[in-house]
Amino acid sequence: MSTVFHGLGILLGIGFLIFVHELGHFSVAKWCGVRVDRFSLGFGPTIFGFRRGETEYVISWIPLGGYVKMAGENPGDPVLGSPDEFAAKPVWQRAAIAVAGITMNAIFAVLAFSLAFRMGVESIPPVVGALEPGWPAWKAGLQTGDRILKVGDSPVLTWDEFFEEVALYRAERVPLRIRRTGPDGISTETTVSVARKLAPGLGIHLIGVLPPSGMTVEAIQNPSPAAAAGILKGDKVTGADGKTLASWRDLERLLARKAGQEVDLQVDRQGAPKNLRLKPWTVWTLGVEPSRRVLLGEVTEAAAHALHPGDQILAVDGVDLKTTDSLVRAVNQGEAHPLKITVRRAGKDGKTETVSLEPVEAPGEGRRLLGVTPQGEPDHAVLSDDLPQDDAAAQAGLKGGDILMSLETSDAGKGNIPISCWADLEAALALPRNGRLTLHYMRRREAMTAVLEAPSGASALDLGLRPAVIIGEVRPGSPAAVAGILPGDRLRFVRLSSPPVEPPGLAVSVSDWDSMAELIQVAGRSGGTLRLDWIHDDPSLDAPNLHRDVELPPVPVEPLFTVFLPTSLTLGAAPGAETFVIPVKGVWLPFREGLKRARFEVLKIGRMVSGFFAPKGESLSPKALGGPISIVMGASNFLDRGPGSFLFFLGFVSINLAVLNLMPVPVLDGGLLLMLLIEKVRGAPLGEKTLAIAQYVGLAMVLSLVVFATYNDILRAIPWFRSL
Repeated sequence: MSTVFHGLGILLGIGFLIFVHELGHFSVAKWCGVRVDRFSLGFGPTIFGFRRGETEYVISWIPLGGYVKMAGENPGDPVLGSPDEFAAKPVWQRAAIAVAGITMNAIFAVLAFSLAFRMGVESIPPVVGALEPGWPAWKAGLQTGDRILKVGDSPVLTWDEFFEEVALYRAERVPLRIRRTGPDGISTETTVSVARKLAPGLGIHLIGVLPPSGMTVEAIQNPSPAAAAGILKGDKVTGADGKTLASWRDLERLLARKAGQEVDLQVDRQGAPKNLRLKPWTVWTLGVEPSRRVLLGEVTEAAAHALHPGDQILAVDGVDLKTTDSLVRAVNQGEAHPLKITVRRAGKDGKTETVSLEPVEAPGEGRRLLGVTPQGEPDHAVLSDDLPQDDAAAQAGLKGGDILMSLETSDAGKGNIPISCWADLEAALALPRNGRLTLHYMRRREAMTAVLEAPSGASALDLGLRPAVIIGEVRPGSPAAVAGILPGDRLRFVRLSSPPVEPPGLAVSVSDWDSMAELIQVAGRSGGTLRLDWIHDDPSLDAPNLHRDVELPPVPVEPLFTVFLPTSLTLGAAPGAETFVIPVKGVWLPFREGLKRARFEVLKIGRMVSGFFAPKGESLSPKALGGPISIVMGASNFLDRGPGSFLFFLGFVSINLAVLNLMPVPVLDGGLLLMLLIEKVRGAPLGEKTLAIAQYVGLAMVLSLVVFATYNDILRAIPWFRSL
């Protein structure tokens, strides 16, 4: 029932905005003496309606707008010369009717913002919660916990403001004013220049930071230990096994060492304490790890004197690292002693250093910890065997197993950019360029070249380039080792052979480690097996050796390697972002803030529209456009945050409706104002045929835009619907 009321709340909220807009047209039309034949919320067939006086009031099936039907308003309507017809009114009255809907939306937006601030708007603080390895913020040296104070010259108070300012900034690099609190508790402020990177599928430029996680459960898998224990979305985790938890990371560490054991979890549910008993999932493996660069995400105070977020660990005690698990093994093997750690420092210079750091014993865990949280990304530039055949890469002749060596563009002065890992490729593609690019690669022992048509801003994913899953480590005695899989082999196909899964597509993964790892967990929990294809492609061989459809059973992961696992793998639940409430007390102050917010949103819309026409490297992609589904997803998100936040969202949508309706496009209010201006200048209205053609052209433009925006919505909505 909560889902029903949730959907009903969204429908009523959006419907009310339409009602407000049309009420503006209706009221001024009546005031001007225009006969209104119909006042409709929605389009299409009528659900129900009634007539009062000369007007029929109806609610229709398609809730994508509404309309006020005035006598003699549209081209082709019978004009009888009656004084109550729209066309019979002077230009100023018709203009007042046209602008009335826009005005009502603007007024509602100010009132909605004002009331929302008075009630309290739940927001996410502009604090770095995590960094995407290889992205610009990571390269620029931002750290977890940094608070963003300004983007350029614009102060930011919430995560949404920070996100929008970065996306709309009109330069390739964005200056961020940050406050950083050190281990000694002393805070310092500095300005960091960060490059922007076009996010595949979103059409906007981002820098690669994630919001801070709170202690409130945001997503729950079903079935899962969390669901079986009765954990609900919105529960706030406060402790486990009688111990207070300060962060979600503390919960992850506790659950990682409790696999297969029962845990008492303490939660706060709408102010009432609850004690829930659960048994975390066992995590499963085939005994292989993909070859990845070992990059540092979180670095604790104990390790901060030697290591920093963004550093890449190359070796420990002279042994090269190929996986994140190999770091855990290196820290825990042999007697406790200071480790000689070879690192490549984050930043442009990439300086290599060797530092000494002694791990600490984790009490009661039977392992040593280095005080860092490693993240991984492919340490190679080998192409996947699953390249989309319709994309530029496959069309240019690239195939699975090809090793990218360098990239050059048609731009003078760029030169030939070497590629040694996937991050090098992404960085090279992010550079501003014009037109085509050339990729030099090796196909086994033969040097080859491919020319791709690649517009500026196109990412590797946009071009159809995917990294292969290259095996970095095979654990002795594991199912993979018994089957003969070797380091350097290319894992290309994993299928869940038992039990069967419906639809079958959910049980297959091709060259995508995250999906493969998920299938391994499904097989392990169900007692099933997997079938694998992999390629041993040693250049000394005459041809690659393909192993096809080999059956392997998953086995439990050793406790030593579970310390970094997220709760999605152990608990079946994930946290939402950390939030705080912005309240503005009094009567005048909320109204003043509402006016300021409405003005800010109008200016932001202008920046967004101009952003589509900005120079390359600064412009927004058409993929950034959103439509009805984006509105519903946004409404759902803000409704979850509370009534004040939802009212704030309605104000945001209302001001957008007001501004977009001002666009001089026939069928929109701005188009009607344009026609009236032309009539005023000419001294006579445009011909009926001209008006009709303009209406059809305007309708085609609006419908095309809606269809394109809805297409973007569908691509963005798929992960969102899966999370429900």
